[in-house]
Amino acid sequence: MADAGEAEFLELHRRRIIRPRQQRSQQLLRRAQELGLIRPDADLDLVMEMLIGSFFARHLAGRKRPRRWAETAVATLWKGLETRP
Repeated sequence: MADAGEAEFLELHRRRIIRPRQQRSQQLLRRAQELGLIRPDADLDLVMEMLIGSFFARHLAGRKRPRRWAETAVATLWKGLETRP
């Protein structure tokens, strides 16, 4: 269990590092929805959790990140998010 100092540090990290990046990512995804690039029913929080979670899952499993991992992960996820004509 984390002590009070660790909990404070974690909250500070979330407030200064994590949340601003989450907000920026959400803005980009919402804009893509507004432009009709992403389905309007897509759960944008889940989209971000899937991308971030897949990164950490690979890391925790001790698997190296391939050179174009980020592009491949986004392209794979995009297939399920894009609108269909």
